[in-house]
Amino acid sequence: LTNTTWGFCKVGFIHKAAMDTLAKECHNQRHKFDPIHFSNLLYSFATLRLPGPPGILSSIAETAAEHVHRFDAGNLAIAAWALAMLGMKEQHLLDLAIDRVCLPQVCPNLGSRALSMMALACFRTGRPHRLDELLNATRLVGLGIGASGYSAAVMAAEQGEAETEIRILEVMSEESADGR
Repeated sequence: LTNTTWGFCKVGFIHKAAMDTLAKECHNQRHKFDPIHFSNLLYSFATLRLPGPPGILSSIAETAAEHVHRFDAGNLAIAAWALAMLGMKEQHLLDLAIDRVCLPQVCPNLGSRALSMMALACFRTGRPHRLDELLNATRLVGLGIGASGYSAAVMAAEQGEAETEIRILEVMSEESADGR
């Protein structure tokens, strides 16, 4: 089911009735989902800019939150970005995803795109303080966040405090001198 929604979004096929039907059936089967199914479903609706049937995606996100410990770094970033794009900023899964990607055993597995998605999720959901936590975690594990990560981080920081933006620019400057 989620592969079908993902396929629709990849080809830009927008059919609200079909997506709503798929969402309802996904809701019925959500307890059987692996993390990638949650992420693919939320990503599909976010990419197509479809809200889904009332309460369905929210309920699916709540079930995903119960299984967040099984998510890898990429699926956490995708789910957080999707929730932010869907305007679901009150979902507990967002904070759980940020908490988890800040863990020293998870953070090193974030790529630049995933970090960019997490930074955008912090920005779009009014969580600039969580962006600081994310950036601190990347520095603690020696992870460079790359150009796309910094672009998103700077955009998010511009909405917060000036100190955060300055710190991001300083870290970006340090990273640019790194020969890796």
